Amino acid sequence: MSDRIEALKAKVDKQLAAAGARLEEVKADIEAAADATGDKLEEKGEQLKARFEADKAKVAEARANAEEWLQSKKQESEDAIAQWKHDREVEKLEKRADKAEDNAAASVIIAAAAIDDAQFAILEAIGARLLAEDATEA
Repeated sequence: MSDRIEALKAKVDKQLAAAGARLEEVKADIEAAADATGDKLEEKGEQLKARFEADKAKVAEARANAEEWLQSKKQESEDAIAQWKHDREVEKLEKRADKAEDNAAASVIIAAAAIDDAQFAILEAIGARLLAEDATEA
């Protein structure tokens, strides 16, 4: 494998591991939320909001990269790509590969942000359910 592919693989592996850790965190939060107080859930919600804010620019950039990739794909036909390969237009092929790599990395960032959104929604739902149950018991 080329060094560029190895670098891409390492970058994506790192991002996927981080996303996997976030999924594990969601599972743990769901387990803990059943016994949590409203204050604990609110505290966790604040932590998630802080992470949203910290990641906002990175996620916006990732979404822009994904959109740019989509626009590029619409403009490039399979025939054009085959012609670039045939004509050995390495610069165009390299630029396309760079954009594809950026899109792959951006997709993982977007997926991680979606996990955060889901985690917040789950905790919010549990908090709402606990509030409703407290009201019926009072």
